[in-house]
Amino acid sequence: MKKQSIFYIVVALFLIILGVFALVGRNGPANSGRSDSERNFPQVPERNATARGFENVGVDSAGVGSVKVFSDHMLTKYNQSKNIRDFVFQALQHPEFGGIYYATDALKKCQNFLLNSKSSQAMQSKNQTGIQYAAISGAADFLQSRCGGLLPTDFSNEHIEEILSSDASKKDPLLKLSKEIKNLTSSDPEKRSRSLEGILLSGDPLVVQEAGSRIALQTDAKTGARGYRFEGDFYPIHAEPDVGLALYILPCSLGLDCGNTDWEVAVRCANGAECASSRQEIVANMLSNRPGSYQKVMDISLRMARAIQQGNIAAFQ
Repeated sequence: MKKQSIFYIVVALFLIILGVFALVGRNGPANSGRSDSERNFPQVPERNATARGFENVGVDSAGVGSVKVFSDHMLTKYNQSKNIRDFVFQALQHPEFGGIYYATDALKKCQNFLLNSKSSQAMQSKNQTGIQYAAISGAADFLQSRCGGLLPTDFSNEHIEEILSSDASKKDPLLKLSKEIKNLTSSDPEKRSRSLEGILLSGDPLVVQEAGSRIALQTDAKTGARGYRFEGDFYPIHAEPDVGLALYILPCSLGLDCGNTDWEVAVRCANGAECASSRQEIVANMLSNRPGSYQKVMDISLRMARAIQQGNIAAFQ
């Protein structure tokens, strides 16, 4: 088998695995419920509650700000959070900022790590060097500390579903957009276009990350091939894996902190897969034997981010 073919297969598998992790992160593994007596986590509070750090966010004369403003403010808190329990408590009080969406995303990520972490096995591997052991241990400790304030009942599926079905969730614009993601694979072009427009105009990196390759993935009308469409060009999946990698780091270009404390990067390290300083380094390592490919991926990702920030939805259609 040619080296090029092997590379494309490896990249395809990498992107498929990322898609699986994204689904697990949003849906969460099966988990036991909780009784009323076990409840020890702040519920969605009354709307007159004020969370520290959210008091000075501007709104328009109608009392409703743009999704973009809400997302930016919530994103800053999400990026900087070292204690998920505190972040969730604050975020739940502000569904109009996308707080329900961000809070449940964080809870599902903690659920996935705490219930499925392979860090213990990775650290016990005889193939690890001292440096690798230290890196894996450090990533696992960071994630444990970040999620450590949560009880199992806090991130249970029952509790997450309770939050998502609350009256407050109806006020969350990002949660509404998240429900539109399924339409990106619709055979109805108008339905896809409407949903794509809302998702991209939000400019929110978590929503874009959840949508993933679906924001650009289409079937070519002439050849029937599946691929990515961007700025009028069609990139078949089997021949242009660089576009898939560009979509992987697109959330970083939209403001998500993709350094070594990024969920994707930290969990990947803690599970013994690879310890890197950022998503960009993960991609650079994958493309190390293909001169110029990393620069191409970064260029496409930045062009995609620019199109989103400028409201150029047509670039993805």
